[in-house]
Amino acid sequence: MYHEDRLGYKLVEIRYYHDDDYASLAQWWDKEASDSWPIQSLPSCLAKSQYAMQVVDVSGDIYAACLFSVLADQCELLFIAVNPTQKRQGMALRLLRSLINHCQTKSVENIFLEVRESNFPAIALYRSAGFVPSGQRENYYPSLSTDGRMREAALIFQLAINSR
Repeated sequence: MYHEDRLGYKLVEIRYYHDDDYASLAQWWDKEASDSWPIQSLPSCLAKSQYAMQVVDVSGDIYAACLFSVLADQCELLFIAVNPTQKRQGMALRLLRSLINHCQTKSVENIFLEVRESNFPAIALYRSAGFVPSGQRENYYPSLSTDGRMREAALIFQLAINSR
């Protein structure tokens, strides 16, 4: 898996994670993804054959990461995380397209994901890529809101790819 283009004057490469990326991820990870995936859990997770991570490498710095698992003909997108200083530059969309392309080359029929019901930017991203709602898990996530709710729902989205 290799894809590159340019971001301004910098080379952008989407590729699979390797151990040397850990230090670059650690610089911003705790600000973005530590509530769902502590960075310390990544090496043991990625040591398992069903898990993989793609990263956006911009001239040697990791700007975004996408963790997913593939079992049989199903893929689960576990998260997309973007360095907070690099948001709104298309990093998540690049990773999502790369994941879809990866799954199209395999025998994957569906990609599933869960997203907080309050994460409107992520919901818009997934819908723009063709994902459709397929379910909901009530009271799944601890609430991030200040309205007194203790928990919030996880929306489940699905993209059928090779079953068309």
